Amino acid sequence: MRLRHPAVRRRSARPQSKRGVTAAAASNADIGEKVFLGLRWLGYKETEAKRAPALAFTEHAHGGSAAAEPLTVEALLKRTLALLGTTRPRA
Repeated sequence: MRLRHPAVRRRSARPQSKRGVTAAAASNADIGEKVFLGLRWLGYKETEAKRAPALAFTEHAHGGSAAAEPLTVEALLKRTLALLGTTRPRA
């Protein structure tokens, strides 16, 4: 554990390791992993397969009416492929 200056406090008194992950965050992580693996299977490089879903997640979260819709693997994959546009997967 890092020593901190006495004036520096955490936002929560609970230890960081005991903070729980919400069900929505766990679900989004699972969806993101499936989309990442699908893009890699299609032949996209690892960096492309990481960046595009992250951008699609961000757009979904800040998208207004689209954010009210539940995020599914299919929806995220479609949005991610649309963001990748005409770039072809590289072997």
